[in-house]
Amino acid sequence: MRHKWADLIHLWAEGAEIQHNYIGNPDDSGWMDCEETICWDSENLKFRVKPKKLEWWENIPEHGVLARSEKYRGCAVFIDKPVIPSEWTPLTNEEIERFKR
Repeated sequence: MRHKWADLIHLWAEGAEIQHNYIGNPDDSGWMDCEETICWDSENLKFRVKPKKLEWWENIPEHGVLARSEKYRGCAVFIDKPVIPSEWTPLTNEEIERFKR
């Protein structure tokens, strides 16, 4: 039988930073960095890969994207929804570089 955390264990073995939180914790702000030894069989913990600190200009679809719309005169906005409304077009990497300047 495959271990419940097999995918994360493999990522951890390859160098990913892992965090844990207590199951049943009402707010998800309690994520803590794991030390060198991780108790993968704990029934009270859940695990995740430590999220990358995002820079405001990065387009990472699962976290949000910068987008523009001709309907709104090319205005750029940050959209943090999984589906981008049709009138919005994600900025290209080149546009983001120009936007950062």
